[in-house]
Amino acid sequence: MKIIGIADTTFARFDMGHSAIDELQHAGTGFRIVRCTVPGVKDLPVACK
Repeated sequence: MKIIGIADTTFARFDMGHSAIDELQHAGTGFRIVRCTVPGVKDLPVACK
């Protein structure tokens, strides 16, 4: 099973994380999605680790 990580920020005007999860679920199966929301852009590299 593959794991796909999605990191987004709290200040976005549009919920990009939700859109990405919807597209991945329509694309196929066999993977697990892990979502992380961080307070700012500078925190995205930390969330990706």
